[in-house]
Amino acid sequence: MLHRTRSSKGGKVRESDRLVDLLPELRSKGTYDTITVRHLLDMSSGIAVDENYSPWRPLN
Repeated sequence: MLHRTRSSKGGKVRESDRLVDLLPELRSKGTYDTITVRHLLDMSSGIAVDENYSPWRPLN
């Protein structure tokens, strides 16, 4: 379950917002704590994503 954050209350997300401020359940005192929305938009966060485009298993 996602927690309510200032972004959902204020309705705006800035590129400088940290990922863990928007999704507190990812807080780990590690890599996720330094990633910003800008990193995600630029695809430069360093998060490994398996790009599976199968129409039968889209989320695997």
